[in-house]
Amino acid sequence: MIRARIQSIVWLLLLLAAAWALRAPYLGREQWNLDEASTFTMAQQIRDGSVLYRDAVDQRAPLVPYLKATVFAVAGDWNVRAVHLSLALLLGLVAFLLGDLARRFGERATGIAAALVFTVLSVVMVGSQDGLAAHTEWFVILFSTLGFWLFALVVRRGD
Repeated sequence: MIRARIQSIVWLLLLLAAAWALRAPYLGREQWNLDEASTFTMAQQIRDGSVLYRDAVDQRAPLVPYLKATVFAVAGDWNVRAVHLSLALLLGLVAFLLGDLARRFGERATGIAAALVFTVLSVVMVGSQDGLAAHTEWFVILFSTLGFWLFALVVRRGD
């Protein structure tokens, strides 16, 4: 039991490191992505005391601007690099959750493959303009994966 937990923690740390390492060369790179730019702007407006949907309007839900505002509160205003670093770590967490899902259902090798493939493809498959940007869809993937992981956890326990 303890050995399995240690292995899980080591695996999580390796995936976080891999996700960071693949994105690290691009953390300071300027790029244009409308979704990222609008949510960064809304996040900074939140930090400045503005109210979403009154002072800044967008068709997206408020979750991502508030998450980015939280990063800004910790790392400093307009700290795009910190948001991109946070995103890399969140995607490492997604890879871990994907792998853990398969492991929980008896498919350890499939879980390892899924985690590794997700980690690599999240950087190279969709292209730099969308793949490296901190846009809403990455956060949707995170919360969708986390939601299914929690659902599978309950189903496996029979709660």
